[in-house]
Amino acid sequence: MFKENRQEREEIGRLYRSLKAESNGEIEVTLLDPRNFFAIVLYFVHYVKNGQISVSKALSNLVFKNNRGAVFLNGRFISNCTDSNIEEVFNAVMEGVVHDGS
Repeated sequence: MFKENRQEREEIGRLYRSLKAESNGEIEVTLLDPRNFFAIVLYFVHYVKNGQISVSKALSNLVFKNNRGAVFLNGRFISNCTDSNIEEVFNAVMEGVVHDGS
């Protein structure tokens, strides 16, 4: 169990460091522990209040997309980050591409 957790943290860490380095700090990255439900709810509330996502999209993301390794851009689901797709997720974030299933 802990070995899997470490690998997931390393994958997200690689993505985080790459985004910070390539964007020269212009991209703000928020890392949320999937066990901290309250912080995740507040994350989505922020984007609903700013009009960037709808309440229904926030609830859908919270219920169906919120899992370990999930990457969101401005409240919208991008992908789940794994070792095999870090480069793809990185490129999607840098390009602002969002896969919201609609």
